[in-house]
Amino acid sequence: MKSKLIAAVLAITLGFLGAHKFYLGRTKQAVLYMTLFWTTIPALLALVDFFVLIFMSDDLFEQTYMPEFYRTKIEALRRENDKNKKENEKMRREVHAASIENQYQEKYAQAIADEKVWIGMNKEMLIAAFGYPEKEKKHLTKEGTNERYYYGEYPHPQGHRAYRLEVQLENEEVIGIKEL
Repeated sequence: MKSKLIAAVLAITLGFLGAHKFYLGRTKQAVLYMTLFWTTIPALLALVDFFVLIFMSDDLFEQTYMPEFYRTKIEALRRENDKNKKENEKMRREVHAASIENQYQEKYAQAIADEKVWIGMNKEMLIAAFGYPEKEKKHLTKEGTNERYYYGEYPHPQGHRAYRLEVQLENEEVIGIKEL
């Protein structure tokens, strides 16, 4: 593994010969430095390289001079992040299930926590399971209120919004479920 400090020390001490370029794997540039070492150009460029290396962030150094190591490091961070997301989601579901158990009977609590919907479910349970709908339609009739809740919005290929689930309620009770 390459070190930014070693590269900087090589740039300031033997930079006019391209030693830091050899160390960093930039062989063509190093050969160019060696062929022109008798001029002041490689020495000035090495001085600039020294300051660039000193002020360069560790991430940028790794990305520039150790791309395979950097990719491996980023992949490991992504896997760790995905693992943390899964753990957080599991914990959120457990907390949600516990709060639901306090409100509803045990037989309903687990189904709500698992985001299940059934005929006869009341509006409050539906919202506990799925949250508020992304779209809703309400109709008032002599018999009461008729509502349609839409969940799982996604862009339709024809350009309009579409939904994955339609739940029909009558007087705040589920009377129909349709997967769209």
